[in-house]
Amino acid sequence: MTISMNVHITGNNVSKKLRRYMERSLSLALGDSAERVAAVEVELSDIDKRYTGNDNLCGIRAELRRAGVVFVHGRSADAHTAVDRAGMRLKTALTIWPASQTYGRFDSAS
Repeated sequence: MTISMNVHITGNNVSKKLRRYMERSLSLALGDSAERVAAVEVELSDIDKRYTGNDNLCGIRAELRRAGVVFVHGRSADAHTAVDRAGMRLKTALTIWPASQTYGRFDSAS
C-alpha cells in the first residue's frame, strides 16, 4: 500500500538532508500503523523568535482510513528534535486512539 505523503515546509531554509530525515522519522513513527493511514502532511516552521526564542514547530496531520484525522506537534530549538517529538506523538496517538483501531486491517479501498 502506498501512502500519499505531502511535505509542506515553511519558515525554514530546509536542506534535502533534513527533508530526508523527516521522511525517515515519519516512516518509523507510522510503523505497523501505516496501513491505517490514508495521507500525511508535515509542516516545519520557525516560531516567532521574539516570544519563544529560537524554536521550531513540526506539525503532522495524519488522515486515517474511516477513522478521522490525528494532528500532533513537536517543538524544539533543534529542527531534528522537533521532528522526532512530533513523530513520537504520532506513534503514540496511532497506538492508543481507539477509533484508529476499531476497524482492524484495511485494504487499499477506503
